[in-house]
Amino acid sequence: MSEQADTTNLESNELDPKVDEIMQALKDVIDPELGINVVDLGLLYDCRYEPDGTVLLDMTLTSAACPLQDVIEDQARTVLTDIAKEVKFNWVWCHLGDLLGLLMMEKNNYVQLDLMFNFFPQ
Repeated sequence: MSEQADTTNLESNELDPKVDEIMQALKDVIDPELGINVVDLGLLYDCRYEPDGTVLLDMTLTSAACPLQDVIEDQARTVLTDIAKEVKFNWVWCHLGDLLGLLMMEKNNYVQLDLMFNFFPQ
C-alpha cells in the first residue's frame, strides 16, 4: 500500500501542523516588485506536505511574464530549508480562483497597491 500525500486546504490547515509552519515561513517570501509577501498577495493556491518531506506548492505570479520567478523560488527554498527536504513548484497560469485571489489578500495590501475595490465594507 503506497502512502498518500497529506493535502490540506489553506483555509483549514489545522489538520497538518506542518502546513501552518510552511505558511508562516512563506510569509517571508517577498514579491520583489511589490514588497508584499506571496501568501498575503494570494499567489499561493495550495500547499501540500508529502510523507517523504517534500513540499508541493501551487502558486502563480503577478503576471505570466514576471521575470522574478527564479527569485521567488530561491526565497521559498531558503525559508523552507529547515522544514522540507525538497520544494517543488507547480506554476499555475489559468486558475479559476484567479479573481478570488484578490479576495485572499489582506486589506492593508489593497491599500499598499491602491486597489481599493470596496471588498471590505466599513
